[in-house]
Amino acid sequence: MAKSKESNHKSLATSYNDLLIRYPLMINGLQAAIIAGLGVLASQLLNGNHFDFIEVYIMMFINFAYHTPILLAFNNILQKTGLRILPMLIIDQLLFSPLFTCGIVGLRLLLLGNSIYNIPNMIWSVVPGAMISSWMFWVPSKAIIFNFVPPMYQLLAGNAFSFIWTIIFAMILQKK
Repeated sequence: MAKSKESNHKSLATSYNDLLIRYPLMINGLQAAIIAGLGVLASQLLNGNHFDFIEVYIMMFINFAYHTPILLAFNNILQKTGLRILPMLIIDQLLFSPLFTCGIVGLRLLLLGNSIYNIPNMIWSVVPGAMISSWMFWVPSKAIIFNFVPPMYQLLAGNAFSFIWTIIFAMILQKK
């Protein structure tokens, strides 16, 4: 009986790895979307708000269609540089992250129906403060990911950390 469970576990892990290798964009995108949706729902629950499924769907879409493709490409480029952890963190958090976050906030505002003319000012009102919170959370998280997680699983590990970050980020966005 124990061997059967172990072989099922191995076949499940092997199947997941095969899918991740064959369809990295789709598998990582689905993971990111589900985790983002759960994170937004958790933030709404923690804030005592009613469930806003439009916000959930928007963040799921952004994580599937924007977040995942860009992070897959960026992480691949970053890994190929052969840099050590500190330079990778500097590039990731000081150069890439602010632009990436502006994209997320801007896309969210656009999908919520805000005028394209108002979005730059709205981004400017959210992103600087959000980046301080982001760095406090993501610098140690990314250090762990870059240092201990094999490249193939880094986006999955980032998505796991992202569940907590999504709750924090959703609360930041709800204040604006």
